[in-house]
Amino acid sequence: MMKALNERFEAYDTGAGQLKSRWPEIVGDTVARITEPVKVIRARPGARAGGTLDLRVEGSFASVIQHQSRVILDRVNLFLGAGTVERLRLIQGPVQKIARPVPPPAPKPLSAAEELALQESVKAVADEKLRRELLRLGRSVLLKDRAQRK
Repeated sequence: MMKALNERFEAYDTGAGQLKSRWPEIVGDTVARITEPVKVIRARPGARAGGTLDLRVEGSFASVIQHQSRVILDRVNLFLGAGTVERLRLIQGPVQKIARPVPPPAPKPLSAAEELALQESVKAVADEKLRRELLRLGRSVLLKDRAQRK
């Protein structure tokens, strides 16, 4: 139950929770596979320096991430707002793997008989562009209908 509540409240978070949900978009897939944002420690109001991002890094990749820290900070600040984070604090440890949804397989094309019947049904349409769009729509409807019957 706590896990579900934490996930629900992270959507309203303005720091690490917000970063976690969009981390691969912010830093790229390669860096996202070996890092995970833990928390954003905001600077006190009126302080000259910005906040700190605690970043969990997979084992021996800490030195690689250290070299890329300026690029990571720039991308994080682009997402959170300029000057929000000025430092990275690297924490070595296991990174939670992000489960990527598997894209559905591409549908099989229409059979020759289905394609011929569809071509025949729009043969009377004079406008070439309209006929092309009707064919595209017809294919889509037939493929969707086929998927629902399974």
